[in-house]
Amino acid sequence: MVRSFVAIEFPDSVRNEIARLLERLPRLPGITYVHPNRMHLTLRFLGDIDDGQSVRLRQTLRDAATSLRPFEVRVQGVGAFPSLRRPSVLWVGLVASDASLVQAQELSERAAQAIGLPAETKAFHPHVTLARVRDSRFALEASDALHAERDFDAGAFVVSGMTLFHSRLTPHGPVYTPIEEFAFT
Repeated sequence: MVRSFVAIEFPDSVRNEIARLLERLPRLPGITYVHPNRMHLTLRFLGDIDDGQSVRLRQTLRDAATSLRPFEVRVQGVGAFPSLRRPSVLWVGLVASDASLVQAQELSERAAQAIGLPAETKAFHPHVTLARVRDSRFALEASDALHAERDFDAGAFVVSGMTLFHSRLTPHGPVYTPIEEFAFT
């Protein structure tokens, strides 16, 4: 069993802009910031899947990816889940030029269900996690700092595929290993 997810990777230009944003945010106790090299847009978290499921998933994603064309996404705006007043996750948003991003997520969801995983119950909200709030005593300060960055814009890039990753949790944070990229045609 291997912990896995399907995601869209970011170009270095976007990662660099997000890194600059993180440098402007205060370092607060109880706030765990995500390293820019680990940032991606998760289309579908799969959890632990076995080798047989992985093989079937990859074939399904290979076939599905041919139905999408490359599309543009802009990385902009900031927010928090569940809200800026009670943040538990700080994020940067993503906006697609058309419905292609949602279609990519739906393809990932169908592939997950095809290998026997239950349907995702949460609505898809395209975002990049910047930080997790572990201590609510610092949540409002973090939220205020993020709100000051509400006009953040890391630029646009062309999404040309999606990637299956394996994730290994370590004491120093997760290690993501790309398994296969599924190119849009």
